[in-house]
Amino acid sequence: MKRIISVCIAALFILTSIVGVSAAGSEKWKNLGHYLDQSDGVMTETADGLQIDIKGYYRADGNYAGFILKDPVTLDGFSIEIKVLSAPIESTDAWLGIDFMAKPAALDITAPEGNPGFVSLIRPSSDGDVIMYQGFELVDSFDFKESINIDGPYVTTYTMEVKKTATGYSFILNGNAHDYDYATLLSVFPDGKAYPLITSSDVDELGYSYVITKINGQPVVTPDAPPPVVEEAAPAAVVEEAPAPAPAAPAPVAPRVGDSMVIVLVMMMIASAGVVVFRKKISVK
Repeated sequence: MKRIISVCIAALFILTSIVGVSAAGSEKWKNLGHYLDQSDGVMTETADGLQIDIKGYYRADGNYAGFILKDPVTLDGFSIEIKVLSAPIESTDAWLGIDFMAKPAALDITAPEGNPGFVSLIRPSSDGDVIMYQGFELVDSFDFKESINIDGPYVTTYTMEVKKTATGYSFILNGNAHDYDYATLLSVFPDGKAYPLITSSDVDELGYSYVITKINGQPVVTPDAPPPVVEEAAPAAVVEEAPAPAPAAPAPVAPRVGDSMVIVLVMMMIASAGVVVFRKKISVK
């Protein structure tokens, strides 16, 4: 019995050392579709976050790929962190997009009024040492506003932060903010909420691989809590039963006083009668 308990405890100890990945995360995102002649982008839950592997290039004819949050977020104070694992730096034209849309749908630069918002394209230089951070307003048209050159490398971790200003919105990439104040977006997002959209494009179809690691500073995928360690309980103390006491000797039955007296009196009366008779017989002679 003790051997079986020891094996079970060892198995529990092994289980406590295994940390799984929570299923929370990917179900909150919508896969928008695919690029022309390419399979859908794939989102996989890993220990680091939500990994996206995707090929193809953007076309404004319904052939589009990307992942968008199903529920809107409050823009002011929002942040998202993306770790690029591999990127087509040598591609003729490539970009990673971190966008904010008015609807949970793909952007369409040919019909911006259908789903307006903010679009940022993060492009690599030919050698990957310079990051071009471009900003666009997608409202009445696909309107380019400003570009910032950031020292590379391109394959790195990006953090996009959003802050509401007195006259618009500021979109800050790794600490670099556009000077342009996106005031038009105040009317695009009247309640201050938008749908984050993560996408990419590679005209040479070499492919991107990146991981959404954090939203608002919190991991998008959290490890499962390990099961509690169950310690073997100490064996219960054996309590010996005390021997049962020997049965008590039966108490002597005392003679009944009344019966004894009757017997004695009867005997005395018989004896007395005999004496009287004997005396009478003697006296007759």
